Amino acid sequence: MGLKKYFISFSSIFKQNKNIQRYDSNLNSLIIFIVPNKDTVTGGVISICNINKDSAKLKNIHNSEVISCTSNENKLTFFKYSKFNSNVEIYRLNLLNKYFKNLNNIIIHIPEYLSESFIFNDIPKIKGWLNKIKNIHINILNQNIELMPEKEVIDKLKKYCTKLTSTTAHEAYSNISIKNKYGIPMHHLSAFVSPEQYLIKNHIDKKDIIIVSNDKNEHRDKIIRKLKKELPKYKIIEIKGIKYHEFRELILKAKFAITFGEGLDGYYLEPTFSGTVAFAVFNTDFFTAEYKKLPTIYNSYDSMLNNICNDIKKYDNSDIYDKIWKKNFEYMKTIYQFDIYKKKLKRFYENDFDFK
Repeated sequence: MGLKKYFISFSSIFKQNKNIQRYDSNLNSLIIFIVPNKDTVTGGVISICNINKDSAKLKNIHNSEVISCTSNENKLTFFKYSKFNSNVEIYRLNLLNKYFKNLNNIIIHIPEYLSESFIFNDIPKIKGWLNKIKNIHINILNQNIELMPEKEVIDKLKKYCTKLTSTTAHEAYSNISIKNKYGIPMHHLSAFVSPEQYLIKNHIDKKDIIIVSNDKNEHRDKIIRKLKKELPKYKIIEIKGIKYHEFRELILKAKFAITFGEGLDGYYLEPTFSGTVAFAVFNTDFFTAEYKKLPTIYNSYDSMLNNICNDIKKYDNSDIYDKIWKKNFEYMKTIYQFDIYKKKLKRFYENDFDFK
């Protein structure tokens, strides 16, 4: 463990021990969001923080306190996110099981990729605590279907709770087939993003900037080399090592954005909501068929390689640019609506799942 990380972890433990005392140690019901043991900024982390915040606003429904915590995956912990604005305080799981001794009900939200780690690194250390809790609801936050654990892991999790469910972030894998694959109730939450949360600039106010995601992708380098060669007037900026507010400022002034990740992600959605023309490759795991109609969704990375430079040249005209952007924007705003997301979250805590 690096010296800086050790110091942050040590000082965070002190803050956690102090601030946990603001909660009633005898409370009956608790909701926990497990987060990675790292102060980082990703779409998944921001999403979990927002679901946490919006869950806390539904206390009249679930009658619980809502807390985020790091797992026992390693010795690291922290208290606040520093790379994006969030009031969510982070605790450590092995503090909660010592402090809350009289729980009857608990909901534990776990990111999909930490499910197996939760079984092997967390449950052994809190098993005695869990055994004293009458109602244990574990929910897998399925924000990326490619990171979902195998069915064997799901079956192991069932042994440690009275109810196991999953919530999904994308409509493409929110269906009865996926529900049956894992054999647990499933509910589509969608995402917290929606157009009204973003400022918009028109083409005339944009700069000659193309932002690209830093996702690992075998086609990425070849496409970026071609962009640099054929479009020398544009500044190509890789999104890496910046804070979230800097990302928001960048997508507001950039003319174009390219995601090399799952496709229907923050590198596509958020630039679109900021007036930027964003490009992606169609991925059946994340996009529904309707997205194929959008002009900046390519069928393959070969198609992106062959066409994106000419498309950018063609679209970099106020009339055409605003037309292309608006077509993407108008469709996206029918899918991503904050009021719908809030209703879906409320239904989750009412146990009114899409697929039971």
